[in-house]
Amino acid sequence: PVLRSKGLRPLAWHVSSLEVALRTQALPPAVGAIAAHQSSGLGELSVLGGAVVGALCQGSAFSALLFGRGYGWLAPRLLASCARHSVPATASSIAVTGGLGVLLGSVAHMAAPSIDLVTSAVRGILTALLGGPCNRSAGDIAGGRSPPMWLSGALAGVLMNYGARVGWYHEVFLPLILLEMEQGSLSLVGTLDWLTLCIVGAGACAAQLAFPRHLGGSSQTRSDGPLARRGLAFNLLYGDYIEAC
Repeated sequence: PVLRSKGLRPLAWHVSSLEVALRTQALPPAVGAIAAHQSSGLGELSVLGGAVVGALCQGSAFSALLFGRGYGWLAPRLLASCARHSVPATASSIAVTGGLGVLLGSVAHMAAPSIDLVTSAVRGILTALLGGPCNRSAGDIAGGRSPPMWLSGALAGVLMNYGARVGWYHEVFLPLILLEMEQGSLSLVGTLDWLTLCIVGAGACAAQLAFPRHLGGSSQTRSDGPLARRGLAFNLLYGDYIEAC
């Protein structure tokens, strides 16, 4: 047993080191590249530039998201300016990908510690509001400084459901989920997403399987059944595919 435990310790250390490397070295460049690509539409130029920005964010995925989006907003304008001033295509690509990426990455590198302070405060607020009585002090609860759990949970669920219908999901909720999971912890907002959207969608799919519709014959029932089964499985197992209902 002693030899076995000694053999497992290096493995556990390597697994822990790999987790830290993935979170602090691999995740920020990936987030920066995706954010820049989505907000700019420039293709591979924005992917490379966003990765440069993310790599300079000192391991902060949320900083990579913010500055990646900033890069995506600035990159098309810089490229258009290069075209207006007859800058060659190769030089324009280098300026947009390398020059702008390094410039914004340098700003992100300096701003990352301050952004970390803000994100830590936001995580604390979300935990205090949604994390349950164990995350609140007795004085806060007795003094009425924190809303009761049933009220904060109900309001958060309604807000999540409403926001998903009016377009807040990708603009507000997903960044909050990333902010919560930035340090490797689980997400309370992601849990709300699963409960208020995916579980409800799974229930609608289960209801369709239990009580199939009969609209103008059996063809409608046959077409709804596979979709309902797929939606039920995906919503419960993966937390996705709410459009099935």
